[in-house]
Amino acid sequence: MSSDTASTPTSPYRRAFRMRVKLAPDASKHQLLLRTPAWLPLNAKPRRSTFDHPPVASSQPTLSIQTLRGSILPGGGEWEIVRDHDGDQQTAHLNTRYNLLTHDGATIYLQTTGTRTGKKEVLEKLGEDESIGADQYRMRLQLTMETGDEGYSWVNQGVSVASSGRNGDQVIYDAYQLL
Repeated sequence: MSSDTASTPTSPYRRAFRMRVKLAPDASKHQLLLRTPAWLPLNAKPRRSTFDHPPVASSQPTLSIQTLRGSILPGGGEWEIVRDHDGDQQTAHLNTRYNLLTHDGATIYLQTTGTRTGKKEVLEKLGEDESIGADQYRMRLQLTMETGDEGYSWVNQGVSVASSGRNGDQVIYDAYQLL
């Protein structure tokens, strides 16, 4: 069989959770330059920044998965490298790290890497102008999760991605796990 006719398994996905992260005051006002990562602290007081898995109707195959909900522990942060390109375009290379505390006491480490891309004038207003819609830029992430809690061992084995966006002082992630 040639590589042109070889088949690969399909990769259906399911929604894993939605996470809302409240940034610390003035986090969006840091001056970011190419090759100068900026650390943006989180204002992640338990129960202020949350993640959950609301029921979502879907025709996608499902995985028997425990509901993932809880809070984000203080101390996480976001590192960004921002690059202007192609005239009016801008791309931020993102790297975030959080510790999540589930509703039943498990701790899960979460690291995201990805990009936020769009027109420079739009991206520079993200933290200040809540009228900017998700269709005006693109923010996509790869998620790595780890835990020692057997009840959540599925996070150690999965491949997860997220579509993400800013809304004022919050970053919102819709995370999906490939099955």
